[in-house]
Amino acid sequence: MNNHCVKSEFGYDFCPNAIFYLSLCIIAPSAIQTKPRFDPKTAAGFERLPQQMQVFVEAALREHSASFSNARLFTEAVIDLAQWGGVTVEEVTEKVNNRANAQDRDWVSFFIDAVEKLKKEDPDYRAREKTPEKKFPGRVVAHEKQNQVYGDCPVASEKTVCCNLKTIDAVTDCALGCNYCAIQTMFSNDNVQVDRNLAEKLRSLTFDPNRFYHVGTGQSSDSLLVGNKFGILDALTEFCHTHKNIFLEFKSKSSNTAWFEETHRKDATALPQNMFFSWSVNPQVFIDAEELHTAPLERRLAAAHKMIALGFKVGFHLHPIVHFAGWQNEYRVLCERLLSEFDAKNIVYVSLGSLTIPRSVRKKIRAGGFQTMVTKNLTAENPEGKLTYPAAIKEELFSTVYGFLKPWHSSVFFYLCMEEAKYWYSVFGDCYASNDDFESAMLEAMRGKIVVSR
Repeated sequence: MNNHCVKSEFGYDFCPNAIFYLSLCIIAPSAIQTKPRFDPKTAAGFERLPQQMQVFVEAALREHSASFSNARLFTEAVIDLAQWGGVTVEEVTEKVNNRANAQDRDWVSFFIDAVEKLKKEDPDYRAREKTPEKKFPGRVVAHEKQNQVYGDCPVASEKTVCCNLKTIDAVTDCALGCNYCAIQTMFSNDNVQVDRNLAEKLRSLTFDPNRFYHVGTGQSSDSLLVGNKFGILDALTEFCHTHKNIFLEFKSKSSNTAWFEETHRKDATALPQNMFFSWSVNPQVFIDAEELHTAPLERRLAAAHKMIALGFKVGFHLHPIVHFAGWQNEYRVLCERLLSEFDAKNIVYVSLGSLTIPRSVRKKIRAGGFQTMVTKNLTAENPEGKLTYPAAIKEELFSTVYGFLKPWHSSVFFYLCMEEAKYWYSVFGDCYASNDDFESAMLEAMRGKIVVSR
């Protein structure tokens, strides 16, 4: 094409290319590239909203101009309100209309700001009228995948103080339905999967006999959830008998200790002493709302007592510690109960950790459409970009709960799980120089509580 300017019949000089593009404006407006509009139907959880709320979102975005980003944030804000319960969309809309004219171009922004303020409020689990409906837990099935069952903790990071935990993935996926758990995004299958060839895979592993190891079984599922289905507890006890230098932790929110009790009744020597058992504990008001299929606190503590009676040591994970209305009193009562019911000599360690949610889990929570307030107050990011509490709240949570357990400070090993060094300094007044030093200190504490003949 000749790109020289030519004289048109209207007396103006045009370049042929300019005439071509001008013709697109006049003849084919649709050919001009326009900014994409956000479709609320693409937002995770939108289709689970009640029909009237879907209509509200679509009508608001038609009536009020909003950028692609703000339209997405507005849709997510409505989804969050629906999941939190309490304050309704109508109440927020009324507040926004009092602040801005209904036709105001900033109406959507005002709505988003109003919900952001609500997000910063503590959830109030005491105000719930009923326990949320429980999600379907799926089935327990066996698999024969050629995967590696032994490896590093899935949340290990150089950006936080890490204990170098190793894990055995005997079971993958979990049926306990904790609303905040990252396991729900780790696996694509809705069923709980047990490794049918676990014993064979464990027999193939080799370890340095001159050192100790801390190995967990509760990072890809709950350690006690499925009992001895497909022989996994047989395989794990054989593994412990073979490797006396491994401290194998069964971490749980279940109370399913029946297999261990029955095995011990038949033969007390059948269970190796280098196993120990730990429970995640939280106030019952939080368990009822956010840990849907788990054992109540009462049964978790009863299970811990049973394992101590069989001669085993136990641990407790106050993780996540959650900032909700009345949290100080709830955790004080919980800690007082631990102190009164358990002897420090039987406690391997106590871990403290905060609520930390990867963005993939946040999206999964919205997509689930279930009632939850677990995402409230998570207005900061940790070094890995995960949603968490602001630093001031985290320091208050850790320091307060650690203080409640003061009688155990000199006789029980305490640590922060997956937290930055700055919190160690503010809570404990010190921090390990390296993750290897942390691991060594933890193993030394285990050796002081768990007596194993090698």
